[in-house]
Amino acid sequence: MSYLELFMPKFSLFLLIFFLVPLTKTSFAQSAFVPLNADTYHTLDRLEILSGDLLPTIFTGIKPYTRKEIVETINLLDSTINRKSLSKRDLFNIQYLKNDNWEWLHSGSLRNQPSVSQKIAFDSSTFSKKKLWNVFFERKSDLYSIDNEEINLHVSPVFQFTGGKDEVGDIWQNTRGIEIRGSISKKIGFYTLFTENQIVLPNYIKEYHNLNRVIPGEGHWKPFGAKGIDYISARGYITFSPVKPMMFTFGHDKTFIGSGLRSVILSDFSAPTLFLKINTKIGKVQYQNQFTQLTDYQNYVGKNTIIPRKYMVSHNLGINISKNFNLGLFETVILNRPNGIDINYLNPIIFYRFVESYVGSPDNTMIGINFKYISNKKASIYGQFLFDELVIKDFFKNQGRFINKWAYQIGLKTVNLFGLKNFDVQSEINVARPYTYAHFSTTTNFANYNQALAHPLGANFKESATVLRYQISKKLLFVGSYINSLSGKDDPDLNWGGNILLNYDTRVRDEGNYIGQGLKTRLIFSELRLSYMLIHNMFADASLIIRSTENLKENIKSTIPTFGLRWNLPYKQTAF
Repeated sequence: MSYLELFMPKFSLFLLIFFLVPLTKTSFAQSAFVPLNADTYHTLDRLEILSGDLLPTIFTGIKPYTRKEIVETINLLDSTINRKSLSKRDLFNIQYLKNDNWEWLHSGSLRNQPSVSQKIAFDSSTFSKKKLWNVFFERKSDLYSIDNEEINLHVSPVFQFTGGKDEVGDIWQNTRGIEIRGSISKKIGFYTLFTENQIVLPNYIKEYHNLNRVIPGEGHWKPFGAKGIDYISARGYITFSPVKPMMFTFGHDKTFIGSGLRSVILSDFSAPTLFLKINTKIGKVQYQNQFTQLTDYQNYVGKNTIIPRKYMVSHNLGINISKNFNLGLFETVILNRPNGIDINYLNPIIFYRFVESYVGSPDNTMIGINFKYISNKKASIYGQFLFDELVIKDFFKNQGRFINKWAYQIGLKTVNLFGLKNFDVQSEINVARPYTYAHFSTTTNFANYNQALAHPLGANFKESATVLRYQISKKLLFVGSYINSLSGKDDPDLNWGGNILLNYDTRVRDEGNYIGQGLKTRLIFSELRLSYMLIHNMFADASLIIRSTENLKENIKSTIPTFGLRWNLPYKQTAF
């Protein structure tokens, strides 16, 4: 029996006894998270920049945010932000966030608990004008909802159908499902999303699928028809708080660290993972521990066998140094033991680098920093620096030693560019040295379900990425993306440091390594999208992707128009 198998039942019992039993007296109001959604999170970034200060109740370096935090932020911004700087579209977006998180508008933690008549008056704008059979769609954001002292419940359908073409033929996606969230006596928060999906992938994603045996961002799949793929996607978790500054989250979902379009630390590119997250916020400091079980799909041998596991443990410390500057420090370890996780790493406050050396240095350890600076109510500057391995004396000799493995990001987000309201631009540079994220064991690389936990390109690349967002009207949004990257692809028998799934002991050389070595490949990806909101959270999308890859072996160009309808699902980015 593994350490994990021994530990988890006892840990679960500990949680039940000490946290769940006395909830009525000691627990504090709990909230589900807002799913990761580039458009929604951009609204909060935009409001943050317009206010001139960091968001008062949210540490934006770690996503997702709780619904409670979002409403608290909106209420506080009402008294600090210059209303003249907001357009009618901004006010519409703020109301959208209120509609989406209406259960917290009347929370006693945000304002004095109102009477029933005051409560209805306070959030009357979140009610639907027309209810269905006097039961459904009472609120704009939910098919069905309950809100009383015992339970808060939200049930919504999930739907997406998209069709289009690429250079090979027709492509489409059909998704149906349900989303349920809420809280029990405001003490335990819960969330679940379940979808059933059939999809015919664009050719460039199909090539990724054939190479890695996965669908980007998802887990298990099976064939569907002659060209299609069938898969189930499910996420779910509970949240609870034994003391006011601390919040525990346990379940399956994704985490994103950073303020960029990408992340060189931890992104939402790979499949959902099982985790226990402990988030502590005290004043200007946030400290998050995350204990994660990953899927070692690389060593999966086939049907009727258990897919191997590996584990990730991480610390993230965020400090608001001033009203407009946040600094984050992090450390992450990927480990694997034949009999389960090493309990040395369950210590939530020790430096993991010490533990890793203490147990014999068998694990993949990374450290780094993350920062954001709000400048003059017009822009935010952000960045990340990740050090996988670094020998200072070799770094300054510039000999291209493979052991100097690092990555960085530097970016800028501006709002109301050229004085045009709701015209916002975000641009960033991402760089990763060869062999970064890889390890001497394929069971400890920085990957989950054969997918990079950080940047989709893996390592051995440099990239510039820009996104333009223009909210044309209250309900019509235009998004334009442009990505230009240079990467070094690996030959079949030569490991040049791009594929993080490979054992770095199979490297071509120890010295003389540089970014782009190997099969030098230029990727240019551009996408134009129009999204129109028909009703709350129902969008009609039209997009055009133009993608090209060029190297000495191939020159492939793709033009992919798509049209679709989605309900209660974010627009899925496929920019790689």
